[in-house]
Order: sequence, then C-alpha cells, then structure tokens
Amino acid sequence: MIFQNNKSIFEKIHIKLILSFFFINSNNLQYIMKSILFLFALSFSCATFGQTTEDNPVRTTFTNARGMSEANNTPTDEQYVYSHGTFSQVVLLGKWKRVGNFYSADLSIDDNLFFYEKYFINTHCKIEETMMKYTFMNDSLVMHEFGPEEGAKKMVLWLKQLTTDSLIVQDAETFEIERFVRADSTLPDVPIPSNELRYLRGVLDCAPDMSHSSSGTNSCIHISDLNLDLKIEYFEERFGNAAQYVESKEEADIAKYVFHLKSYQGTQPELIVTYNNAKEQTQEIQIRGLGSEENFAFSAIHLGDYVTYVEKKLGKPADIAEDADRGTLKWSYKPFPVMFEFKNRYVNGIKIYRK
Repeated sequence: MIFQNNKSIFEKIHIKLILSFFFINSNNLQYIMKSILFLFALSFSCATFGQTTEDNPVRTTFTNARGMSEANNTPTDEQYVYSHGTFSQVVLLGKWKRVGNFYSADLSIDDNLFFYEKYFINTHCKIEETMMKYTFMNDSLVMHEFGPEEGAKKMVLWLKQLTTDSLIVQDAETFEIERFVRADSTLPDVPIPSNELRYLRGVLDCAPDMSHSSSGTNSCIHISDLNLDLKIEYFEERFGNAAQYVESKEEADIAKYVFHLKSYQGTQPELIVTYNNAKEQTQEIQIRGLGSEENFAFSAIHLGDYVTYVEKKLGKPADIAEDADRGTLKWSYKPFPVMFEFKNRYVNGIKIYRK
C-alpha cells in the first residue's frame, strides 16, 4: 500500500541526475543541486515508508504462528494472538484507523470487501484509495482485483498481530508495516473456539461445546483428548506400563504414574498422571518436556511455545511461583485449574488438576 506515484517521480529525477553528471556545466550543476534538495525533501515529507522508525519498522524475519523466527528459530516479540481461523476473521471485521507522523489511514473490512484510504495529516489531501475483494487464508489476507481480471491475486498482507483493538499488517512484497487501532464504537460478537480458554476483552473465559456431555469436569480443562474423567486403565492401555510409580507420602491412596512419551529431538517428554486409587479418580494430568511427537496442547498452547504467546492467548497469570529445584517458573490461572511451567521462557510443562 505504498504511494506508487512517488516511484515514477524518483525514477525520472534519478535518470536525469545521472546524465547531468556526464555533461557537467553551470546549468547542469544548478540542476544537480536542486535535484538533490528536492529528492531529500520529497523522501522526508511523503515517503517514510522505507525508513527504520518507531512509526514504521522494517521487517526483518517473518514470524510463524508459534512465535518463532523462521530464519534462526529464535523467539521474537511479533507473536500471533490467534490460532483459530474463524476467531481471526470475525475480529477483522469493522473499521480501523492508523495515525502516523505524516499521514493517517482509514481501513474498513466487511465480509468480503477491503476499503483503504490514506491522507496527509497536514493538508488532508488524499494519497491513496484502494477497494478490493479479499480472501482470508490462515495468517494472511489475499487481495483480489475487480473488473475483467477479477479473481487475480493483487497483493498479500500478512497479519503480524490481531486483537480486538489492535491490528498490524505487512505487505508481503514491499515489507511495509502498518499499525491500526479499532475505530468502531462497538465490537462484533467474537466466538471463542469451542472447549478452549481465551483472554478476550479483558476476561479469561471458556466456551463449552454444548453437544458434549461431561461428568462435572470443566469442558475447557483438557490436554488435547486427555481429561480428568479418564481412568488409569485408559492411560495404561494407550501409553503402556508406567515407567515409574510413586506413592504419595502425604496422602494415602494417591500415587503418580509416569509414562514416557515418544522421544522428541533427543529428549524424553513425560506424561504424569496423579491418581486416587481408592476413589479410582484422576487428580492431575501433566505433560513435561521440550515438545512431544503427539503434539499435545491445552487451548492451542503446546510444549515449546514462547512465554508471550501464552500471555497473549490467556492474559497475565493469577499467580507466579518459582521452582528453584527445577529452575522453572510456574504460572497458574485460578480459578481455572491449569498451570504452565516455563524454562528459559519456553513452555516446559502443562498441568490440569481437579479443584
């Protein structure tokens, strides 16, 4: 969404300027000086697009949905805040506004149209107007032309960040970044993915699947398909005999069953089930490690996810505690019975428990 007219002006001046250097005389020397001053003024007043400023940072590496830089596999601060397509598409709908140092922009998105207007702040002169159809695809908006070539791809905008009140998009071709804030007086109703926790509009909430009947266990408290209603026989049948069996010294009839999961990048992830043998009741389910081949997750959060990814999905924790023995931090989200364990800012453990 760069002001394309500037490009042709720059090209014409650059060509004439280069020719002037080959045939230097008094007239050409005057032209050279005037051209240099004009190019400087034009780039400063109309085209901050390529500068590295707080208002318009240059893209360095693309960040994937797990918050990891694909270039060097290190965490970045450009985290996605969603992992559910429907959630993202509904949040996009409405009016957005961008205010920079030199220009403002209005963005309006409905079910299939993308309308964008850009103005100089001082003069209110319109710089650009764009209206296109778009297709929502995972983390991108794929823009389409109207007219005879309708359906042809025009541009792709990456969604660098998306919340109910903040939007950051990046042009996949020019790498230009634009930040918007919501301009609507009211927000659309945003569905939370079924059976998942989400921090939305300042509240951590759970959207249950009404078609699923549960024997009293919160429908959002599960790690993938593992929930607290399962008996120990299920775990033994699925994961084999426990590698360790540890009886509690404090509570009678309570024991921990430690199952080894498939090795992951040379490490040994574990599934730990705390079980009341007398009541035949699962008390806790915990997974630990750098990751797992089974790809277990709680509300789309996996082992190995970065700390800011968790915070943007679930908000700030209710409690933080340090485990000096394990060298980890533990985040709890009471009153929801879930806890995350972080090692070097990565999720190293996820635990759900019976209240």
